[in-house]
Amino acid sequence: MKKVLIIVLIAVVAGSSVFAMDLSLGVMQNFLDTSFIADAEFNHFGVEGSVGFPLVWGTSALIGAISDGKDIDFSDGVAMVLMPGVMVNGYWKAIDTKHFDLRLGLQTDVIGLFTDDVTSVLGLWGASIGLNFKFGERFSANITGTVPAALPLSAIGDDASRFGGFAYVNGTDDIGDIFLVIFGQLLPGALSEMCRVSLKWKI
Repeated sequence: MKKVLIIVLIAVVAGSSVFAMDLSLGVMQNFLDTSFIADAEFNHFGVEGSVGFPLVWGTSALIGAISDGKDIDFSDGVAMVLMPGVMVNGYWKAIDTKHFDLRLGLQTDVIGLFTDDVTSVLGLWGASIGLNFKFGERFSANITGTVPAALPLSAIGDDASRFGGFAYVNGTDDIGDIFLVIFGQLLPGALSEMCRVSLKWKI
């Protein structure tokens, strides 16, 4: 995960020195993760990337376990803290004004879970639509939603839904079987794709 973050940051920084673009950094929150986000905007296109952890979920699980007097272990949901998430969204600015952007793109989200007993990685992708509001020269707020491709594809059939993402759990890569095994990871991942909010500052 650290290697992925380093590669993303190096690519963004290197790109900013070669191409004419605006680079913004900020914080993002979706259903699962609290993340650091970088947004590189070109004239009509851009790319966003984020990496984060489920701090809100993890903290609430920890508080709940302590208040109930339970022993702190992964079965109490504390393992959620160990579910890093990475998001990449390439977009086209369909509407680009001084104070508002409408962005259409393709987004991919990856969630990992690493404990003593489980090693799993879940990836989902889908079409995204984002509203980017600009306040002044440097500050902006963004609301983006994505429909996970696995959802409409599942209406076609189980075979089609396999193309809506990828999964790896303890040496198995059959996404049809894995969806049943990691439903607790799939559902938060799908909800995280559906809506995210970010606050960014141009540097």
